[in-house]
Amino acid sequence: MRIQQIGFSNLIFLDSNIEMIMNELLHVPNIMKNLMSVSKFARDTNVYFMFYPNTCYVEHQETNQSLLQGTIKDVIYDFPTLNTSVLLY
Repeated sequence: MRIQQIGFSNLIFLDSNIEMIMNELLHVPNIMKNLMSVSKFARDTNVYFMFYPNTCYVEHQETNQSLLQGTIKDVIYDFPTLNTSVLLY
């Protein structure tokens, strides 16, 4: 599969005024799911992940505030607040 572009994106959590910038995102048009590297996302955004059998939480390292909650949907984590499903690897 061919990488078409490399870019960045950011998430802003208005209730906590926390901004997360994700660098070096790869745009691969032929991939059917959004993929995210847990270790790279954690390094880029100062968060940590907590995994449970059917749920995943993304929490801020400094405040321990829960920023995202994903639930298993067809073997991948679905993050409804992001309006997307993400396959964590």
